[in-house]
Amino acid sequence: MINIVQSILSTCIEFSTADKATIISGALPAFATICGFVITVIVWNNNVKTRRADYISDLLDRLHNDPLIKDTVYLFQYDENWYEKEFYFNRDLELKVDTTLSYLSYICYLKEKKIIRKKEFNLFKSMINHAASNKSTLRYFYNLRHYSKVYSSKVTTKAKHSSKRTNKKFTESFTFKYLFDYIKKHKYIDMEKFSKADLTDEIYYQILKRT
Repeated sequence: MINIVQSILSTCIEFSTADKATIISGALPAFATICGFVITVIVWNNNVKTRRADYISDLLDRLHNDPLIKDTVYLFQYDENWYEKEFYFNRDLELKVDTTLSYLSYICYLKEKKIIRKKEFNLFKSMINHAASNKSTLRYFYNLRHYSKVYSSKVTTKAKHSSKRTNKKFTESFTFKYLFDYIKKHKYIDMEKFSKADLTDEIYYQILKRT
């Protein structure tokens, strides 16, 4: 009788050990898979951070080293009066200013679309604020905005009198939109005054001649 009991107990112990081994051997592949997944996520996340840092670095590098931008930003920083009647006859200056404002507007676009984060945007914020508060920038935007209205109106009128059918909708366009939106958001301009064209402005007539 004692021998029978010992045999049963021995069998139970053997089954218990075998079950443990089966569980462990079955769990190891799953554990290895989970560890591999976690490592992959960590590596991927580090790569994303590295690429993001490189992208921000490239944006900053262009701001400080692009020949069309690097000197132009000082016009904004020192609030110089660069927008005079001669502006449209100085192609080099016009190109530099337009390139710089377009670039700053692109940075605002990246922030608006949440492609870059707030902390990353702060690296450019000071320069954007200088451009946004520059009196010549505001006057330039003022005239361009009203120029775009006149231009859109002329294009729409031509389309109405054209014998050709057109399905295009001509809407008011404005260059540097995202920088302009930033200026409005931070109240660098009085939109009530900004919405009315100053027909006595000599520069305003200069840009109208180009339509």
